Amino acid sequence: MRGSTLSWPLLVPVLALITLQAAERAPQDARPPQPEIVAVRVVDAAGQPLPDLAPADVQVLIDRQTVPVLDTRRLAAPAEAGAPVRRVVVAVNRASLPGGGSGRALLEGTATVLERLGPADLVAVWAIPAEGQQFAFAGDRAATRAALLAATGRGGGVSGRYQLSAVEAASIARGTGATLDAVAERECPTQGNREDQMRCRDDLRREAVAQAEQSRLEAQATARDVSMLVRALQSVRGVKHLVLLTGGTVPDTEAVTRTIAGEAAASRVTVHAVQAGSSIAGVGGSGGESLEAALATATGGIAVAGRDARAFERLERELASEYLLAIAPPDALRDGRLHDLDVRVARAGQTTVRVARRIGFGAPAGAPAVPAPAAASATAAPAPAPADVPTPPAPLTAAAPPSPGEAPPPAGTMVAALPLEQLLSRAAAYVQRFEAEMATAVIEERYVQLLKRWSFPPPAPDEARLAWLPVEALTLRDAAVTKRRQTKADLLLVQLADRRWAVYRDVLEADGRALTGREDRLRKLFLEATQDSQRQLRRINQSSADWNLGNFYREINLPTLGLVVLAANEQRRMAFRAGPTERVGEATCRVVTFKETARPTLVHSEERREDVPLSGAVWLDETGTVWRTRIDLDERYTSRGRIEVTYAPHPRLKALMPVRMWEWYLPRAQPPTGAPQYIEALATYSNLRVFTVETSEQVK
Repeated sequence: MRGSTLSWPLLVPVLALITLQAAERAPQDARPPQPEIVAVRVVDAAGQPLPDLAPADVQVLIDRQTVPVLDTRRLAAPAEAGAPVRRVVVAVNRASLPGGGSGRALLEGTATVLERLGPADLVAVWAIPAEGQQFAFAGDRAATRAALLAATGRGGGVSGRYQLSAVEAASIARGTGATLDAVAERECPTQGNREDQMRCRDDLRREAVAQAEQSRLEAQATARDVSMLVRALQSVRGVKHLVLLTGGTVPDTEAVTRTIAGEAAASRVTVHAVQAGSSIAGVGGSGGESLEAALATATGGIAVAGRDARAFERLERELASEYLLAIAPPDALRDGRLHDLDVRVARAGQTTVRVARRIGFGAPAGAPAVPAPAAASATAAPAPAPADVPTPPAPLTAAAPPSPGEAPPPAGTMVAALPLEQLLSRAAAYVQRFEAEMATAVIEERYVQLLKRWSFPPPAPDEARLAWLPVEALTLRDAAVTKRRQTKADLLLVQLADRRWAVYRDVLEADGRALTGREDRLRKLFLEATQDSQRQLRRINQSSADWNLGNFYREINLPTLGLVVLAANEQRRMAFRAGPTERVGEATCRVVTFKETARPTLVHSEERREDVPLSGAVWLDETGTVWRTRIDLDERYTSRGRIEVTYAPHPRLKALMPVRMWEWYLPRAQPPTGAPQYIEALATYSNLRVFTVETSEQVK
């Protein structure tokens, strides 16, 4: 009898798999020092991407000190597959971006560039002002285009009688006569008496001062949002680009620009500015540099004007010309500070190299933190801090960690005070970190199931009867237990070729009897990566489910099911409510209950062809780490039931590992005679094996 199956969401992407080796993950302190990766963009005299850049062609200087270049690797050109994942965030400054045709053309042109990115590249869209503490990385270009075109402009830098850009207004307000002359020549009547012309200039000056003050307030809000976004990307590994679509924002002070540029350097983010108008200085092209253009210059990006016919070609070539340089900085530079960076390319013919002006390397373990520059605004809201991103099409959401140099709060002191939205945002980021850690892993499961003669669900696990027994004790009789089964299995937690994340169970031993021909077959089938191997994995999963007790089929008894509801792209399906705090293991957690409200549901009853809405609870600490999950099942799943999973730290993981899963089920179909029955089960997990992922980042 078929029960329910789970539609797994699309979760965290990994780098392209060149080879996979089954290996125990060594402790962190046993690994040799890893090279640092620097992203640069190199074009030839015609502005075309430079092919075949070798380590011998490149000189890297940090604080004017030459650093060895170990390797070079060109990132994905539009036609190249199998390259490391690159993440591009497109931020639309809706307050300054013109509405109507010019703003729409900017969005359309950017969407076309994104559609031509490499197949491994992921894109997220962010609206400024921020409309929520989340953004989504996706590989679906059609979905990205739709999200981008929905973020239409609201502004345009026009206020009052005169057509003034924000840059022009700020320049005139500062008393720059040349800018006033240029704008007056455009806006004031060329015919008439001198008195009318002077009156027009005076009106222009007054309007510019008023508009400049309004722009100053808007610029503060924009700088805060950009700073928040840049800081959010700090803990995202890999190559990161931030494309700012804007009408031009005048920075409040130069210090604000320097601060955000420093944050971008610390986050290893390259900023590009695509600005409406005919000049990157503003609509009128009066000179001066916008915040967005200044950040592009400081981070090694480009600034282009949206009305330039070749603007989007330049942006496309820029992304296609990117190289990764593997360098080996000395330990003295690994001090957590920012250092001056210079990259030079010696090749025949003229080349242009764009790279960030500054770079920082993490401090060695145990080293004191070095304070970073102050935030752009003292009243800025905490920045979301995604971990490893993202995942097409799963959104990446997170809340900010403490600022660099800031001591973390004592454990348990914040979780009760955190707003629910922020806590869920951090939990979504944690789920993605978990998926990244478990992208290709196997854990051993010892699973004990009991068919019992009690009609009421248990309030707690029946520890004594659910204990793992030696073979010689398996024949012992128990009056309360109708049937007992214990199995040992391998669970493969893996991301498939199409980026779906799945769990496969392969039973290796049942009731003390080894099942032959099953040693390590999950891993071997996955490595084959053929359509037939995928079908075999599915059949193994179904066959393993046949070892479940009870007269109903189930595949959802997996230790990762409770994490699905916290994935950022699934949270909208749920109604959440914050509860009290409880202690779980080493952490003080907030108990958050949930109930699935969207249709179709994540779980479906195959037997009855019905939706099965999930409900339950999760235990989250202040960082969003998940310490326990509970799924409550109703009768639509052919059974009432509960699945409760506990997680604990593991020395080889940055996320928690499932260590225990307790379940009970009260089937709707009961024996026609005798006492009612229910199933209780307890699984324990150990023997983590992580497959190392080798990529082609080491390019000859």
